[in-house]
Amino acid sequence: MSSVINRPKQRRVTDFVDMQVATLIKHHASEELCIEDLVAVALKEMPSFDWTDDKIRHSVNRLEKRGKMASKYVVRRKRLCRVPYLI
Repeated sequence: MSSVINRPKQRRVTDFVDMQVATLIKHHASEELCIEDLVAVALKEMPSFDWTDDKIRHSVNRLEKRGKMASKYVVRRKRLCRVPYLI
C-alpha cells in the first residue's frame, strides 16, 4: 500500500478561471471596472463561458489570497463597488 504525501490540490478548472479573470482585469486596468462591470465585459469578450458575479468574485478572492490581486472600494451610481486590480 502506498500513500501520497504533500500532493498539491488539483485545481485546474479554478486555475483556468483565475487566469482568465486576471487577464480580463489586466486588459481593462485603466477603466477600473467593478465586478458587475467585469461580468458584462467577460460575457462580451468571452461569450462561450458562463460568467456570473459569483464566479468572478470567487476568482478575485482566490487571487487576493495568493497575493496576486487587491481590491479597492468606490461609490458608483450611489452603490459601493468593489474594483479589483493586479499587484
